[in-house]
Amino acid sequence: MSNVAAVRSDPPVVLCASGWTGNVSAFASNVLKWSRDASVGEYARVAQSTPHQLALFAGGGSVTNLVGVDLASGDIRYCVDTGIGAVWSLCASGEPLRVLCGGSWTRPEHTAEVAGFDAMSGEKLFALDPGVGRYIVSTALRDGGTAFVSGENGNVVALDTATGEVKFQSDSMVEEVWSLEVAAELGLILCSGGWSEKVSALDMHTGELRWGPVNATIGKVFSFQLVDSMLLCGGADGLLAGIDPGSGDLRFTLDVNIGEIWSLAYDPKSRTLFCGGNNESVAAVQL
Repeated sequence: MSNVAAVRSDPPVVLCASGWTGNVSAFASNVLKWSRDASVGEYARVAQSTPHQLALFAGGGSVTNLVGVDLASGDIRYCVDTGIGAVWSLCASGEPLRVLCGGSWTRPEHTAEVAGFDAMSGEKLFALDPGVGRYIVSTALRDGGTAFVSGENGNVVALDTATGEVKFQSDSMVEEVWSLEVAAELGLILCSGGWSEKVSALDMHTGELRWGPVNATIGKVFSFQLVDSMLLCGGADGLLAGIDPGSGDLRFTLDVNIGEIWSLAYDPKSRTLFCGGNNESVAAVQL
C-alpha cells in the first residue's frame, strides 16, 4: 500500500509513504528526490503544506509518531509521540498551520481520541474523545476551527477545536466512514463508506443528510479527493469514479490498473491526479 500526497510545484512533487516498510520518499518527474526512514513504522499516513515546505507523516501501526520533514531536503524537523495510539487519519489546514490526527486503540477499554498539533513545531494543542468508538477512520479540518471526525459507528462528529464542544453528531448512512472531504463552497461534508461501497453528503453546519447514500460502483470506497467540481473516489476494484458533489450523480468510472486504490492526491497546476495502490505503485492520471 502507498499513501500519497501531491505538492504544488513545478514540476509537482509526489510524497509517498510505504504501507509495509515505513519508508517515506519524494519524487519529481518520476525521479527520486529523497528517501528515508522517518520513524513512523508501518501503515504510515502522509499530508503536506506547500507554503510551509513541510511534509507530514504519522505512524498507523505500532509506531505512533507524528513527524515533520523538510520538503526540499528530506531532513526531519521534529518527531513527537501523538499519545493517541496508531494514527489512522491525518490532515493539515489553516493559518497558523494545524495538523489533525485521528487515533486507534486495539484494547477495548480505550476509546479513540483526535489530537491537534502545531504543524510547524509539533506541539500538541489538544486531545479530545469525539465519541465514535475505538478507532477514528477519517478526519477533516476546516479553516476556522471545526474538525470533522468519523469512526467505526458510522457517525460524523463536528467539533470546535478550541473548546472541544460538539457542534453536531450525525449518521452518515454509509456505515463505517473511511474518508471525509469538506466541500466548503457547497456547504457539505462528503462521506465514503468503505465496507458499504456508498457515498453520502451532510450539511457541514447542521449535519443534515443532503444526498445519498449512492453506490459508487467501484467496490469498497477507500479514498476521496475533491477536485474542482468533481468528487473522485478510489475503490477496491481498482476503479476511479467521478461523482457530482452537489447531487451525488455518478459521472464516470476509469480503470487505473494499480490494484486497490488506497489514496489520491491532486496537483492543480498540471491537472494530474496521483493514485496510490495496494501493490506499492503510484499511477498518474491527467484530468
